[in-house]
Amino acid sequence: MSLTVFPRKRNLFAVFLLLIVGQMIAGLVAMVFTGVSTGSIDSDPPDWMFPIIYIVGLAPALYYTWRRLDRPRVSVHNVSTLSPRWVAVLSIAILLISFGMGIVAGYLPTADYLDAAIDNLEIGIGTFLAIVFLAPVLEEYLLRGLLLDRMLQQRSPQLAIFLSALLFGVMHIIPAHIFAAFFAGLALGYVYYRTRSLGLVILLHVVNNGVAYASKFFDESADDPYGLPVMLVIAAGTTALGAWLLHVGAQRVALIAHEPFSKLPQETVVVPVVVHAD
Repeated sequence: MSLTVFPRKRNLFAVFLLLIVGQMIAGLVAMVFTGVSTGSIDSDPPDWMFPIIYIVGLAPALYYTWRRLDRPRVSVHNVSTLSPRWVAVLSIAILLISFGMGIVAGYLPTADYLDAAIDNLEIGIGTFLAIVFLAPVLEEYLLRGLLLDRMLQQRSPQLAIFLSALLFGVMHIIPAHIFAAFFAGLALGYVYYRTRSLGLVILLHVVNNGVAYASKFFDESADDPYGLPVMLVIAAGTTALGAWLLHVGAQRVALIAHEPFSKLPQETVVVPVVVHAD
């Protein structure tokens, strides 16, 4: 198959399957190491194992995509050159969207499984590194830096962003989490489409996961303080505000990225004067 048409639908399905296979391999690795270190496979994995488990889980899909794209070099871009004000706006936008969709996800089937998975997380430096740093870097590299970047060259922006967000969602396994992650993927995909800055979407992902980790993701005591109708209105309002800020912020960052070229001093045009001898 020619690299120019990668990824086709079957390639995206292969990435999905490899994400699932990676999760299964990571689970087996966790069971083995947990059994060796604690003497029981029923125990939770030790905290130091979480970065290893996460890398193992994503490695098959990452390697497959990287090889099929002929080992591309992906530029992260220098985030320090971006306006801190607009990066802050985009960070707030991502958090608002995640908060709004998180409220809705809390009412979906399997929300209890998501809560249980969060409660069973071992809090420590290993978990922190896996969730706040490794997940943003590896997931954004795969889904935005490799797949979305290539799909934007072949498909409409809407379809390319949708497909990358769908993969981002399903890799989170639990249906309620898939729903919330899908909308976060749409937001991150839109920012990447407008700015083409992998470093920026990694930073936004770090901020989102960092806040979620610090607040223990979703606090069960605050899930339903006002009842379903009011909570859905809050979810719709925060998501709409986040989407508007995301659109304005991404457009502004994209414009700023091109401003230095327009601000360069104009070169003096020297018109040669030909003097004819009498």
